[in-house]
Amino acid sequence: MLVGFECPNGQKISFKECLQNCTQQKRCLPVPMPVGIVRYALEERPNGYTVTQISQCLRKSYFEIKYNYYANPKEQLFFAYRGNVIHSILSDFDTFRESGVYYNGRFVIEKRFYKPIEIVIGQKKHLLRFSGKIDIYDSHTKTLYDYKTISDFVKQDLLPRPHHVVQTNIYSYLLSPTYKVERIVVVYVAMNNVYEVELEPKQYDDILDFIRDQLAKLHYAVAQNIVPEATPNGFCKMCMFKQKCTEIEKLTKKFSNL
Repeated sequence: MLVGFECPNGQKISFKECLQNCTQQKRCLPVPMPVGIVRYALEERPNGYTVTQISQCLRKSYFEIKYNYYANPKEQLFFAYRGNVIHSILSDFDTFRESGVYYNGRFVIEKRFYKPIEIVIGQKKHLLRFSGKIDIYDSHTKTLYDYKTISDFVKQDLLPRPHHVVQTNIYSYLLSPTYKVERIVVVYVAMNNVYEVELEPKQYDDILDFIRDQLAKLHYAVAQNIVPEATPNGFCKMCMFKQKCTEIEKLTKKFSNL
């Protein structure tokens, strides 16, 4: 669980210490930015497993569940500040009345959906609580929108990112049967542009198979205290568990050679 910040000098402090009693001669970020990061990071911690946990590297999810950890606000958590900015826009737009615009419940905004998922590990069945929080669902067009912040230097032809395709299709599954999803649009927001990428929704049977497979791996790892396989990707260099993961890889290689 994320419990605080790691300062540029290596000191580990709680969120409260950072926001109220920063001892640094010069703050690493202006006060509103760490406030936004904390708000985004601690906004909601649901019971059970989440879409994010099974669509990202399972080893990272395992570490997040098992350990209290600290992260550098500038290097590893600035995405959370940008995410908080997007969150503010999403939470306000449907209540804007001054211009005479009324949506009258057309949109489902930033709502968490839950489903019980049954998995089998060995011969034993487990019923797990599983959830995901959508950004926006438009009930008129039956479109699910998911907003992602990206670097200004990301090439458009590299979008969508594979794990975003996975995430959004799982959200689509969680919305069913209450809401039917006919279109999925991932909105990538950079400081200098906005890119909309439309995805074709996958079959629910395929999505459920993926959910069960990933949940079984993660739940087994958490229950048995066994570190799961890592999924190397472009985000490894920014991962707050990079050092711990590297140490495990070295140990694994050492024992495999015995």
